[in-house]
Amino acid sequence: MNTPRSCKRILMLLAAAAVVPPVWGHARWVLLSHSVLSGGLPQVVSVDASISNELFYPDLPFGGRPLPESAARPGPQVHLRVDPPEGAPEPVVLWQTARRSIADVPLTEAGTHRVRLEQAPVVIQRYRGADGRTGRVFGPPGRAALPEGAERLETFRYRAAAEAYVSIDGFSPPPVDREGLAVEWLDHPNQAFVGERTCLTVLFDARPLPGVGLLATPEGTRARNARAAVALETDAHGRACIEWPRAGRWLIEVEHAQTAGPDADVDVERRALFVTVEVQPE
Repeated sequence: MNTPRSCKRILMLLAAAAVVPPVWGHARWVLLSHSVLSGGLPQVVSVDASISNELFYPDLPFGGRPLPESAARPGPQVHLRVDPPEGAPEPVVLWQTARRSIADVPLTEAGTHRVRLEQAPVVIQRYRGADGRTGRVFGPPGRAALPEGAERLETFRYRAAAEAYVSIDGFSPPPVDREGLAVEWLDHPNQAFVGERTCLTVLFDARPLPGVGLLATPEGTRARNARAAVALETDAHGRACIEWPRAGRWLIEVEHAQTAGPDADVDVERRALFVTVEVQPE
């Protein structure tokens, strides 16, 4: 028999499912060795990144696994850069190991830097097989064949990026992309504390996106049946706020899809952004 508390929990999970963005690829994340530093310049932070559905437990490096005998650089389809508080973005050398991508990022300015990892877009075909089950293949029609008897349901292009922030000797507004899917922080992500509220605006091509679902998931939920995720939805101004229930690292996921133009080679353009935030205890 469900108690009032368990019923409330079920309703919360159902509400979360209603606004959670559909993830068309594995989750991916960027972890930094530090989110806040002091003590002067220059400084270095280490980057740990992976494509994995087990949050903050690495599974696949960006760009594919290297040869087993040594780490290797990924191909040109993977880009890691640091956006300083002022000045131009700087590319960073990224290395792959068996299950993660790693890098060291030199920082020479005070303020908040954004570390961003982008992958080149990939075309995916979604289909319904002869047995009625749905599946997908990577590659455009004509280059990637569907299983025999399958019906193509949709062809879409998927673009994914992951980012995190580090502040040195003070806080400045985190850099924001003015093209594609982006998050603009109304409260600083490196000043997030348990029990306090942090607000953001979801943008697409610098315009607010209303009615978009976000999912914020804390670390330490690998073996849990429920991952203690918090579902959000942007308001009419593209804004959403979260009151942090626990300390630690969180992954915020947001996706956006739009119908492609009549001359496009896909039906839908999909973008995903994965943002890591470290929440401090009270």
